[in-house]
Amino acid sequence: ADGRFRFHEWTVKVDPDAVFFPDRLRGILTARHTAPGAVYLNNCKYGLHGPIEVFSKVAIETYAAHHGECQQKLWFAADRWGEDLYMDQCLQKILKVQ
Repeated sequence: ADGRFRFHEWTVKVDPDAVFFPDRLRGILTARHTAPGAVYLNNCKYGLHGPIEVFSKVAIETYAAHHGECQQKLWFAADRWGEDLYMDQCLQKILKVQ
C-alpha cells in the first residue's frame, strides 16, 4: 500500500509457487494493450483464476477508490473465495472494469 504501482502501467500478482516469465507478458501487453484504461487480463473463460493476475494501473486505482462497494456487496465471499475470484467479481460485476 505504498503506491509504487502508480509508477507502472501494469501490476502483476504472482503466486509464490508460480513460474513467471516477464518478457512473455511484456510482449502480450505491448501487442494488445498500448494505452490501458481500467482493464485486467482474464486468464480463463470461467473468470480470473490465479497463479498470475495482471491489472492495469487504472484498474488498481479504481479498486482502491471503490473497494468498499465490493466489500459491502460481496460480504459473503470473504471466507469462501480466493482473492482471484473476489477481484474478478469485484472488478467485473460491481466496478464494471473489463
